[in-house]
Parts: sequence; C-alpha cells; structure tokens
Amino acid sequence: MRDTMGLTLLSQGADPADFTDAQWQDAVDRVRKARSDGQIRAFTGNEYIQDLAAGNVLACEAWSGDVAAADDPNLVFVAPEEGQMIWADNMLVPNLATHQGNAEKWIDYYYEPEVAARLAAYVWYICPVKGAREAMEKVDPDLVDNEPDLPERRVAGHDPFVHGPGGIQGPRLRRRFRRCHWRLTTLPATCG
Repeated sequence: MRDTMGLTLLSQGADPADFTDAQWQDAVDRVRKARSDGQIRAFTGNEYIQDLAAGNVLACEAWSGDVAAADDPNLVFVAPEEGQMIWADNMLVPNLATHQGNAEKWIDYYYEPEVAARLAAYVWYICPVKGAREAMEKVDPDLVDNEPDLPERRVAGHDPFVHGPGGIQGPRLRRRFRRCHWRLTTLPATCG
C-alpha cells in the first residue's frame, strides 16, 4: 500500500507524507480506473521479477534490489521523475528483552562498514551505513558506484520517505486501501 499509493500520490502532484482525504480518494480512484482499464494487470508479490524477465510485463512498480539481484541486463531500474518511495527495515529490541545486551551487539555488528558492505552486496538493497561505500571496494569493486545499493549522493534529501498514512487518519485510510485492493484483485468494483 505505501509504495502503490505513495507513487500514485506523487504522480498526481500530492505529497505522500502530507495529503488530504480528497487527494487519497483521487489516488485510490486512479488505481481502480487503471486496473479496470487493464493498465494494471495484477497485484503480485515478489514473483513479478520473473514476469519482467520473461517479457510478460513491460513496466512495473519494482524494488531496486530485486531488479539488481535478477542479474538480467535487460532489466533496468528507473526512478520516476516525480520521485520514488524509499523505505527502511529496522532492527528492534523489545523493551523487556532478556538478552538486550546481546541483541545490541548483534545490531552493532551489522553497522560495521565491512559487514554492511557484505550484506549490501548480498541483498542488493540500499545500505545506510557510513563507510560502507569505501568498504565495498574490498568486497566487490563493481558495486562501489551502484546507485541502488549505495545512493548517498542521490537519495539524501530527494526522495520521500513515507511511513504510510499515519496519525488519526492512518487506520481508516489503510482499511479503505485494503478494501479497494481486495476488490481490485477479485472483481471490478468501486473502492471507497
């Protein structure tokens, strides 16, 4: 939802981090129309990359790491001119964790530049760790200038980072999107 609706809001000139109810509904209506017109073939999971590689899909909402990991020279990640959505995976320690110190050591380990570079080379996703670009020289010199993996120069301050609809409206908008998504994947119907 965050990627689909964020990109749709961006394409309509709305800010995915600060939008109105009307802008949200316009975005939902645009996705619904695109689906009913056949512009959107399906809502899928990670199997989309196989469809891209096979030529069954010409363009899609894709994650840069999936495109890079496919290792297919025919697949190219292109960020929309309007902007793109970025995200973050997080490591969290429950506040009542029995082994909090061990968990913190594990997290610290992943933030060592050499370890972060090896992980970025393996998963092909954006690496937030300072020094990872330099460490990548030893891990895989070919990836040093790979923008999807090590994008400090381009992404910082440019692309929206969206947590999805938050605040008081978050649960209601997420429910509206889920209703719409279910209807779009099962039958042509209205969303609201």
